[in-house]
Amino acid sequence: MSMLTAIDWDRREARVMTATLRRKTLHIEQVFAIAWSSDEADVAQRTETLKTELRKRGIGRGDVLVAISRGAVELKQLELPPAPDDDLPDLVRFQALRELHAVTDVSPLDFTTTPAEEGRPRSVLAAAVDPGYLTTIQSICEGAGLRVRRVLLRPCETASLVTRRFSAEGNPLRLTIDAGREEAEFIATVGHDVVLLRAARLSGDFDSAEYARSLASELRRTLAAVQHQSGGRRVETIALCGAQSEFAATMQGLTQGVDLPIEIVDPAELLAGIGYETMATGETQTRLAPLVGALLDEAEGIAPAFDFLHPRKRRPPPNMRKRLLIGGLAAATIAALGFFLVQSQLSALDRELETLREQAKALAPAVAEAEEIQKRAGEVEKWLRTDVLWLEELARLAQQLPPAQEVMLTQLRLAAHPLGGELQLTGVLAESSAGDDLEAALRDERHTVEGRGRRHDPKDSRYPWRFQSTVVVKAPPSEFAPPTKALPGGGAR
Repeated sequence: MSMLTAIDWDRREARVMTATLRRKTLHIEQVFAIAWSSDEADVAQRTETLKTELRKRGIGRGDVLVAISRGAVELKQLELPPAPDDDLPDLVRFQALRELHAVTDVSPLDFTTTPAEEGRPRSVLAAAVDPGYLTTIQSICEGAGLRVRRVLLRPCETASLVTRRFSAEGNPLRLTIDAGREEAEFIATVGHDVVLLRAARLSGDFDSAEYARSLASELRRTLAAVQHQSGGRRVETIALCGAQSEFAATMQGLTQGVDLPIEIVDPAELLAGIGYETMATGETQTRLAPLVGALLDEAEGIAPAFDFLHPRKRRPPPNMRKRLLIGGLAAATIAALGFFLVQSQLSALDRELETLREQAKALAPAVAEAEEIQKRAGEVEKWLRTDVLWLEELARLAQQLPPAQEVMLTQLRLAAHPLGGELQLTGVLAESSAGDDLEAALRDERHTVEGRGRRHDPKDSRYPWRFQSTVVVKAPPSEFAPPTKALPGGGAR
């Protein structure tokens, strides 16, 4: 009998599930939540908290599977030249060092890939985690008597469970939503292949109308992003993970804005199907999916989409020592034959080099096309990453603008900004002082306003002043933000 523990590692708490593995059959034993201290840097206190809670429930030493959130990693869709699978680990790390902000030579980096098409570029989804964050998790677990077996990506384990639930329905393009009280994680998959993965902050209380509107807004944004990422293919079905009772009000708001079937997948019901009645309550009950998915994958020997403790690496070359020894002895006895073989090999390499040059020349248009696609995808991702709800910002602008007799806008531009988003205003004023009133009305804790200049234009007697202003909208803080580092070669995520 082998004991396994799975931990859903969150900023506020750790959700824990333990199970025993008997003859490849998983028996769920306990499900509970551990509240963390508010200080994330207090490793000693969190270690003691975890150790105390495990002892209280009679859980001893053993292996643990840790699932981390989407916000704890940096993700990037990378387009690579045509290459065999054995070469992908080196190609992915080389490209990631150029395009991911926080990646260094020692960063844990893993990736998933779509099936290869001969002669076509390879597309992979690369994910990197801060090595310090990973070390902290290992230190806390080991201090509590647990040996970390894998570090997984939470939404991928949730999608793995949902794939099992709908395994008889083929492989449609499915969007899985794991919604918590503060954020939601979205993952689009075709079978076990990941198409897109993102997380979004939500506003309002869990069961409020504001929460439902916020979730519906992020769902619509995600559906558009999936269609773009998949080359125009639309999502065919949506699965919302959680308890039926928790999402009754939310479902009404979602179905009104989306013309797609949405089905609630209740992990507690799946647990009951394998003979376990869960005692989990509240948010712990609604967010069991990644724990169940991770434990079932481990029990069935299914390789996870991402494992930051054992990332994909190039297979080591075969041991050539014995071959070289035999070759040296043979060359010493039959030098003439060896010389002939060397000459033959050089000729073959010359021919192979010429072939590779022709292939490289033929692939040049495909590489140029891939670079253009990558550029467009980067702009879309940059826009999505702002987490600014532009409809709300436009509504706020309309409410705060002075009367039309004082201010008229002639041009409005929306753009991404390193802090969130940017509104560029151009217009005319009845009086110069009306510009000061406008900037004061738009300025608050999340909005900074900078005047770009005013000039007098007597051609229009009603609005003789022209102005330009810039409003910077700060996005809400994310759960985990790896430190920004300058990398050789530049590149932007």
